[in-house]
Amino acid sequence: MFQETGPAAARGFLKDTEIPVTAEILVQAKVEQEKMDPLPTVKSFSPSTVRLGGDTAFQAAQNRSLAFLKSVNDDQMLYNFRAAAGLDTKGAPEMLGWDSPDCLLRGHTTGHYLSALALGYAATGDEDIKKKADYMIASLEECQQAFSTQPGYHEGFLSGYSEEQFDRLESFTRYPEIWAPYYTLHKILAGLLDVHRHLGSDTALGIADRLGDWVYHRLGRLPNQVLKTMWSMYIAGEFGGMNDSLAELYQLTRKSSHLAAAKWFDNDRLFVPMQERIDALGGLHANQHIPQVIGALNIFRATGEKKYYEIAHFFWHAVTNAHIYSIGGTGEGEMFRQAGKIGEYLSDKTAETCASYNMLKLTKELFGYEPAAKYMDYYERTMFNHILASGDSKPTGGSTYFMPLGPGGRKSFDSTSNTCCHGTGLENHFKYPEAIIFTMSSRCSSISLCLPS
Repeated sequence: MFQETGPAAARGFLKDTEIPVTAEILVQAKVEQEKMDPLPTVKSFSPSTVRLGGDTAFQAAQNRSLAFLKSVNDDQMLYNFRAAAGLDTKGAPEMLGWDSPDCLLRGHTTGHYLSALALGYAATGDEDIKKKADYMIASLEECQQAFSTQPGYHEGFLSGYSEEQFDRLESFTRYPEIWAPYYTLHKILAGLLDVHRHLGSDTALGIADRLGDWVYHRLGRLPNQVLKTMWSMYIAGEFGGMNDSLAELYQLTRKSSHLAAAKWFDNDRLFVPMQERIDALGGLHANQHIPQVIGALNIFRATGEKKYYEIAHFFWHAVTNAHIYSIGGTGEGEMFRQAGKIGEYLSDKTAETCASYNMLKLTKELFGYEPAAKYMDYYERTMFNHILASGDSKPTGGSTYFMPLGPGGRKSFDSTSNTCCHGTGLENHFKYPEAIIFTMSSRCSSISLCLPS
C-alpha cells in the first residue's frame, strides 16, 4: 500500500500467472469517479406477469420443482438456525450433506430455498408456496431476535452457526478449517430480498436491513488491507454476491452504510485486470468470481460509477469468448482455465451448473443496458443446453453439480448432498419467465439513443 501521495511505480507478475505487469501510479488522496446513466435501456417483464403454457420441457421442469418445494419440511430447513439461536428445533430431522450440523457451510441451502419459494410464487401464484415462505420468514425473524439476546452475538446477526467463522476469517484462517462464511450469508440475504421482492414481505426486508447493518459494523472496523486479503483467499474468502445483495439493499433502504459495505467487497484480484481489459481469469475459481461481477453491475446501477459497468462488460466478453464449452457452461473442476484452452479440458467435472446460473443472471442484466443479440444468443444456448438439462426428470429436487462433457461422460443428480448446485438448482426452473419479454425503458425513444458509449 502507498503511504504518500504523488507518482509511484510497480512491476511484477499478476498473481498465479506469468502475465508481466508494469504500472505507473499517481497516488491521490481522493479520486472522482466517472459516471454514466445507470438506468437500463430495456427491462424484462416481471416474472409474476408471465406464465409458461403448453406441454413443454420448461413447463414440466417448473412443475417438478413446484411439486418438490411443496414436499419440503420447512422445520428441517430451519433446523440449523434454530439450533444455533438456542431455540426449539420442533422435532425436525437434521439437514444433510453440506448443510449437516457438522458442516461449515450449513445454512446456505435455506437461503436458496427462500429464493426458490419467492421465485416459485412469482412464476405460478401458488398460495401454498406463499404460506411456506411466510412461515420461513416469521421463523427466521424469531431466530434473529434470539441471537441478539445471547452473549457473544452482535445485533442483526443471522446464520446457521455462530460468529466464529467470521472471527477466524479475519485472522486469515484458510479452507477447509473454515468454509466461506460470507458465501453462506449471501444466500440468506439474497433469499430474504427475493421474498421481499416477489411477496412484498416487509418482515423479510426488516431482517435483511438488520443483517446489512451487522455486516457494515463488522467490516467497518477492519483495515482495507485486511479486507483485500480476505477476499483473495481461495474458498475461505469466497463471498458469493454479498456486494450484489448489499447494493440491492441500499436501493431499498437508501442507507449509505449498506452501499459502503457493498463496496468493501471489491476484489482487486479480479476487478483491476477487468478494468484494464486483461483476461487474467485462468486459475481462478469460476463461481467464486462470477457473482462478484454481478455485484459490480448492481453497484453501477446504484451509483452510476462507470468503472463497475466496464468491469462487468469486459468480464462477460472474456468468459464467453475464451472460457466456455459448447453448452454455455464454464470451468473445469470449478476453475477457469487459461484463455482459449477450455477445449483441452474435457472431463467428468466440466461446466459447474451454478456457474451457468450466475452467468445467466449477468447476461440478462447486461442485455438490459445493451440489448444486442449476442447476449440472448448465449442466454438461450445455456438455458436450453445446460440449465434445462440439469434437473432430475422426477420431482426429487435433484440437479447436476457438473455437466460431464468428456467422452463417455454421464450426468448424475444431487438431491440429498445439498451442494452449491443443488441450492441454485432449487431456483433454476422458476427463472424461465424472467427473460422472455423485454420492454423499452420510458426514457428511451429508440434503442440506438440509449446504448452505453
